[in-house]
Amino acid sequence: MTRKKEGRFRSCLVQASGAALGLSIGVIGPLSPIGALMIIGVLLFRCRLSWALMASIVGWGLSKVYDPSSLGFALLNLEVLRPLWREFYNTPFLAISGFNETRVMGGITFGIGAFVSLMVFLSVKGDSKPATPIEDEVTS
Repeated sequence: MTRKKEGRFRSCLVQASGAALGLSIGVIGPLSPIGALMIIGVLLFRCRLSWALMASIVGWGLSKVYDPSSLGFALLNLEVLRPLWREFYNTPFLAISGFNETRVMGGITFGIGAFVSLMVFLSVKGDSKPATPIEDEVTS
């Protein structure tokens, strides 16, 4: 990867991670243990704080319109994932983090989906070159 493309990828990663963490914080709520960890992640890692703040406001608004509990409920009730959830619940920290609540699981899934889609969108947007104006040929 060239230096220019590497810098563009890093910029997309910083923006997408800030926005995805912010969306998750807004949907889950900053007072839950997972939300607090996400706030610490935004502050510790190189995420865009402005993107995270704006995305958390958008995520809060989305959580009022779209309830993430239905997505979390669907994931927590999948028979294929039951052994994974059982293992998570038997892990001491994960048991108190509230991951088994439908709202938290839906918010985490929403954030992961937002990260992937924003990463794809920003990298495609970054690869496109601005259109150059077509000059009219003057024949004399």
